[in-house]
Amino acid sequence: KKRLLVWGNNFQGQLGQGDRRHRCKPTLVDLRDVSAVCCGYYYTIILSTKEVYVCGRNDYGQLGLGQFNHIDEYFTLPQKINLTEPIRSISCGAYHTIAIAESDQCYGWGRNTNGQLGLGDNENRCKPYLIEISKS
Repeated sequence: KKRLLVWGNNFQGQLGQGDRRHRCKPTLVDLRDVSAVCCGYYYTIILSTKEVYVCGRNDYGQLGLGQFNHIDEYFTLPQKINLTEPIRSISCGAYHTIAIAESDQCYGWGRNTNGQLGLGDNENRCKPYLIEISKS
């Protein structure tokens, strides 16, 4: 079974250990069957058995949990986000996340001040939104 080890800065709970203490050596995250991990600015996205888990900072909605949090509020344990279909790939920017589903649908959430979510506007999103991609 694929496991995830983390270490380093944990200032905003991004290591998923239930606290904000930095780690100087590899520490196991309590998730199984991890297939991918992506790190943004003080947040982490974890793909495990086609489900997405998140931890850390959420002031721009970059965790996709359906809420924006004050900069001093963190999620220090992995939280499962609600997606309508299984995910096969994830990618992070500094404050935004893109996920590709097994159906090839693309979802984005988080900071969008420069249109980086591809949704046709510059409004931040705190939950996954389907990105319409033209077939041409």
